[in-house]
Amino acid sequence: MLRASLKHVIGSKAQRSIVLGRGGMADVPDPVALRIVPDGAGVTLLRVDASGVSVSHTWHSSLAEAKGRAAREYGVEDGDWADE
Repeated sequence: MLRASLKHVIGSKAQRSIVLGRGGMADVPDPVALRIVPDGAGVTLLRVDASGVSVSHTWHSSLAEAKGRAAREYGVEDGDWADE
């Protein structure tokens, strides 16, 4: 697993998500860190809030693809990642 603390979000930080089981929409808390975890044939990029809970995620077919998305959306550079 890899983890990177966020310095900033590129573009709009406001996100809304469907709340399963509650039948509505809710604001997604701002992420403060990212995690990359192995997931089957690829990896999952998790956006983590201040309490350590994943607030959203995306699946990627490779580590390079997940790191590329983190770079585009959050400005995370390759040297920002640390083993967890």
